[in-house]
Amino acid sequence: MTPSLLLTIAFFILPKQTLIPSQYSGQTVTTRIKTTQKFLALTFDDGPDPIQTPKILNALKQHNAKATFFVLGRNAERNPLILQRIVAEGHTIATHSYSHRISMSPEEADSENTQTAAIVFRYTGINPNLFRAPFGLTKSNLNKNAISRKWASFNWTVSAADTATTNPEVVYKNICFTPNPGEIILCHDIKPHTAQAIPKILDHLTKQGFQFVTLPELLNQTQ
Repeated sequence: MTPSLLLTIAFFILPKQTLIPSQYSGQTVTTRIKTTQKFLALTFDDGPDPIQTPKILNALKQHNAKATFFVLGRNAERNPLILQRIVAEGHTIATHSYSHRISMSPEEADSENTQTAAIVFRYTGINPNLFRAPFGLTKSNLNKNAISRKWASFNWTVSAADTATTNPEVVYKNICFTPNPGEIILCHDIKPHTAQAIPKILDHLTKQGFQFVTLPELLNQTQ
């Protein structure tokens, strides 16, 4: 079976993305979500990566955990089957720009968001409405454009700091150090040490009674 035929078949069998509560549309969220449940939102930026993302997906599946993937348009375009696997396994696709450039004009920002959303729709049938600005720059033209589209923009409340280390044990400790329910956890699914740390993180926190859910699931359960 050819890759193009697989893409066509997958388009029709992928589940549709869960809607978010209307009060988050056009808003930037920088604080943890208030919840009485021990829910955590594990999020991954910059993928999908052909090597590391499947490893992370395998670990998530093994632990019956869900996550949110803030994809770069250029990487989604290169790895459409992984993009489809993310959705097919019950995770949420969100966008993170096309190129991850820091500075761009309003027109360039609009083009990047349009291009990335179109790529996600082309391969999954989903119109993404969740966004994270590169480097968490909420005043950037990219974030302003996302807000103008009524997308919900999410930063994070716990960071793996996996761009500042190559040690999986450091990633593990950064995430597992006293998280609170409703935390939004930042990781990068392009980092080998992150993929290596995720199984241990999932083991530890699920034993502590935490449940990993997508951002839409976290937002909706608070209603």
